[in-house]
Amino acid sequence: MLLQGQHSVTEIAYMVGYADATSFTRMFQKQYGTTPKSIAKILKQTRIIPAGPN
Repeated sequence: MLLQGQHSVTEIAYMVGYADATSFTRMFQKQYGTTPKSIAKILKQTRIIPAGPN
């Protein structure tokens, strides 16, 4: 979902069953060593995903 760039971290958290983005981010960081927002930022900077509407 992060790769698609169409949803916020909060939206993704709810989609995958978390009650809030904080819990999702904490578990994501524990699993992957970085935050989902950091991953999304890197993907946008390297143009792997679109930057979104201007």
